[in-house]
Amino acid sequence: QAQADASASSGRIGLRQRWLATLAQLADRSDLHGLLQGRIVRLLTDAEILDDAAHRLGRALSAGVDAADKAAWVEGFFADGALLLIHDPGLRDLLDEWVGGLSEAEFTDLLPLVRRTFGTFSAAERRTIAGRLSSTEAAAVEEDLDPARVARALATVDLILRPIDRQGDP
Repeated sequence: QAQADASASSGRIGLRQRWLATLAQLADRSDLHGLLQGRIVRLLTDAEILDDAAHRLGRALSAGVDAADKAAWVEGFFADGALLLIHDPGLRDLLDEWVGGLSEAEFTDLLPLVRRTFGTFSAAERRTIAGRLSSTEAAAVEEDLDPARVARALATVDLILRPIDRQGDP
């Protein structure tokens, strides 16, 4: 029986390695939808096959990539939750820079996609991310802020991080 169990375990490990090798081949294809590519990069990062997730996220969010494709990549990458976003300041900074660099029209168009991604995070994860972002921003911001602009920005962040109910209404 022990020999059969060892053989079955070895077979599962072999299948997993083949699966990860196949995903690794797909990770660099330019013809994949962003949702799928982001998901593959996350799976390979979690399996410790890739160690350049921040670089890949930066490339996915670079100029020249369609805004909807960027949002799809982000959704695929963060589909399993916010753990990497919470613990990796580089990923957080890239995502923050991307959102901050969106034009008003792009931001309005992408808000539902970004909300859908963040809506999958637990309340505790969203609070932690907000806390990490606000502490980073507080360290970098000067004291002469316009309170009205700050209030609008915080209201927008609250809208993004607020959970979505089943009907899709905030």
